[in-house]
Amino acid sequence: LAKQMGAIAAISGGFFLYSEPDIELPSKRTDPVGLLVSDGTSVGPPVFRRSTILQTKGENGCRDIGLDKVGMEGVTCTFTFKSTNNKSTEHTMKLIVGQDKVQCIHRGNAEEVMIEENHYGLSIIGNTVVPRKLASSSTVMPVPLAGFVFVFPQSLFPNEIDLIDDDLTIGVTYELPRPYNNVENAIAGGPMFFSDHCENGCPSMDLPSEDFKGSAPPVTFSQDETHDHNLLPRMGVGIAKSGGDEQLVCVAVDGRNLDRALGLTLQGTSDLLRSLGCQKAMNLDGGSSKRMVIWDPNLEMHKVVCLSTTEIKANAGENKGGSGQATAEPSRPVHSAILFVPGDEK
Repeated sequence: LAKQMGAIAAISGGFFLYSEPDIELPSKRTDPVGLLVSDGTSVGPPVFRRSTILQTKGENGCRDIGLDKVGMEGVTCTFTFKSTNNKSTEHTMKLIVGQDKVQCIHRGNAEEVMIEENHYGLSIIGNTVVPRKLASSSTVMPVPLAGFVFVFPQSLFPNEIDLIDDDLTIGVTYELPRPYNNVENAIAGGPMFFSDHCENGCPSMDLPSEDFKGSAPPVTFSQDETHDHNLLPRMGVGIAKSGGDEQLVCVAVDGRNLDRALGLTLQGTSDLLRSLGCQKAMNLDGGSSKRMVIWDPNLEMHKVVCLSTTEIKANAGENKGGSGQATAEPSRPVHSAILFVPGDEK
């Protein structure tokens, strides 16, 4: 991918469904967990309020990089309703999460939700609205693994739409609230390691505050019984200041290799980014998903500069360690990534 896009470097991105035991359709393995925006298009909504690396475009055309916690609160959800019996008729409904008793219930809250009388509950995964239920009396709905149940009062629903019409199809899009409404690219991870200048007073290294709780994916974080004593491969990013400029610092921590690298805890990765001069830093997906690729001008080729770990896929020699030599270990395929592509001075 880095070669195709002309990137000078690339790192693995955010969490995605992979080894969870209860992945059920329409969820599927490789679905993103949390906010994912690519070239202005929302691939996955911010189901969980988690630390996110964001790229925004300012009024002067400059692209800025920031780290912040982004969730569903204040997100505008636009629903489009179409009936296959009447394709010429289309209705829309806009609702804002957190207003007029509109709420989103995810796996960090509960595995099922009771829809009260005179309310609707829509089960949503990404941009897909799955089979819905009308609650004329108390109804229990299961909460999808990486999605949410969208609950709102019946009074907000347009009267001309028959929600229980079997031929009705529903689409949904999302608009982030200010100051994130001009985000071009974003990938959620978490937790936030630290923030020296957090305007929102957000706590650092507080997993429950970022919805790493209950059965929210990945459960290796939400149900970590080791209390951050696992030494694992890690991927972290931070923002450091050099003079008057800000720099994005990326670290790929090798692990699961008794001869060369045991790995780090989350706190250890946080300490590493702090030692590199970062004022703000967060975690991205690590473990077997961790990957860093750099363009080598001497060899005129891209190479993986971190140790691969034992997982599935990849031909022998597909990954190269820090020495640039082919390695025989397979690696897990990566399903979201951050590419560093040369551009103009802006």
